[in-house]
Amino acid sequence: MNPLAYADMNTDGKENIFGLFQYIAHDEFEEAVKKNEVVDPNLKTTSIRLHEKQLQVFDAVIRSFGLTRNEAFAYAITQFMADAISGYACGRAEAFGDTNFEQSAADQRSAFLKSLPLDDELRSYLSGLTKYEFLKRIGVE
Repeated sequence: MNPLAYADMNTDGKENIFGLFQYIAHDEFEEAVKKNEVVDPNLKTTSIRLHEKQLQVFDAVIRSFGLTRNEAFAYAITQFMADAISGYACGRAEAFGDTNFEQSAADQRSAFLKSLPLDDELRSYLSGLTKYEFLKRIGVE
């Protein structure tokens, strides 16, 4: 069945041309999401609002690298957390002016992680997720 006839049938013939194409777009999107879903019971769904142009250029960039939105967002979120925590810890260590910068930054990072409203398991997970970036930032690899 052609896509217009399928859309018309599924909207009970109540949509104009615009509405039919809107239905087709939504249907294609849902199918693409289903194909790209990773079956992991620990994954949770979230949504964000972006300007249309921002999303268009984001999609163009990630497609050029063969990434899905999910892969790119997961990486970006992890990198954001690593950069934010590392930058905060290093900034505080610099402000204190301790002679042992690396130890001071590590202490600041540890204090920040402990201040978060997380249980020990999640705190440990976040620490592991962001540790490599922190070590790079303080010059220990």
